[in-house]
Amino acid sequence: MELAKVNAAAVAAYQEAGLDLPTAYEGFPFTPPDATPWARLFWLPVRTDSRLQTADKYTGILQIDLNFPLGLGTRAAHDGAQALLDHFRPYRTFAYDTVILSVRSREPSSIRNEGGWQTVTVSVTFATAMDRAFP
Repeated sequence: MELAKVNAAAVAAYQEAGLDLPTAYEGFPFTPPDATPWARLFWLPVRTDSRLQTADKYTGILQIDLNFPLGLGTRAAHDGAQALLDHFRPYRTFAYDTVILSVRSREPSSIRNEGGWQTVTVSVTFATAMDRAFP
């Protein structure tokens, strides 16, 4: 259940960025719009469940793919990536429900052409520690 909470917190942090793009979320049907920018999210848990004395530590990467129609140049892709880099500053925290995520790092990819779209990926590494419930 904790991973589901961490995932929900990461999605909420992305939504706070206010990009207002149609977004493909994992586990939900989505059809990319025609000739309109859109985003796709992936939650990649890494080094999960490191046991601490009274808490479980979870880290992971929120991968955000920003997709733009070909033929527009690179400005929109760079501007979108920059907006996410500004939003996910290192050490910034995001609270959602009982989860507090702390940004460890973030980095953009190069722009690449994929399936008729110009795509840039911003990868945001988060960490959180959740109190362990003892029976």
